[in-house]
Amino acid sequence: MKSVSFSNNAELYEYIKDKKNDVEIVACIITNLLGTYFKCFFYVKEITLNKLESGFSFDASSIKLCSDTEVSDFFIKVDHSTCYLEECDGKNILNIMCDIKRYNGFDYYKCPRTILKKTCEFVKNEGIADKVCIGNELEFFIFDKVNYSLDEYNTYLKVYDRDHFPVK
Repeated sequence: MKSVSFSNNAELYEYIKDKKNDVEIVACIITNLLGTYFKCFFYVKEITLNKLESGFSFDASSIKLCSDTEVSDFFIKVDHSTCYLEECDGKNILNIMCDIKRYNGFDYYKCPRTILKKTCEFVKNEGIADKVCIGNELEFFIFDKVNYSLDEYNTYLKVYDRDHFPVK
């Protein structure tokens, strides 16, 4: 695998269409609330700059915990900064992490990437923390203070949470 990043969708589009990069398939990756990845595959000839900008339409009713059949028209919106190349069965595939958007272009409240982005924005805007560390869990916690040390003689971790002690 090789990580590649672009500053905008136009750069991504040029990379995909450039024959010397030998991209044959584009895989748009989304995830549901359970953390299951889903890949939607597109041949390079199907990719247009307009689709990269506006998104690829899909029916979300078949994705568990995503949507009911009555309201299932969604878009897969690419994140041009999250691409990586891999070879599979002799074909070069460009994988792109994507967000799920509503049919009207608004954020989808059940998209884990949207939840993460909004949480990080909230933590930063509220002055709660200047750094957010993310693991691969569906739940997360916001701590008031964390102290730690790790050297050859000592190891400790102290986590302070306002629910368990009074904060001044």
